Amino acid sequence: MEPAPQAHAHQNWRQTAIARLSKEIDKLAKEVARFEGKLNNDKFIGKAPAVHRYLLFFRWYQPF
Repeated sequence: MEPAPQAHAHQNWRQTAIARLSKEIDKLAKEVARFEGKLNNDKFIGKAPAVHRYLLFFRWYQPF
């Protein structure tokens, strides 16, 4: 027995949304890893003005 066309369309929409969101999650995870790398790089942090280093330190090390 074949599902009703409406149910099939809903399933396609759901699968498309899941795929799109999974792609966005992967993209954001890569971006987080890139920024973590920058923040762990003493050379990068050293180039920032003192005020920015202060803000980066407290923003980065604050528990969520």
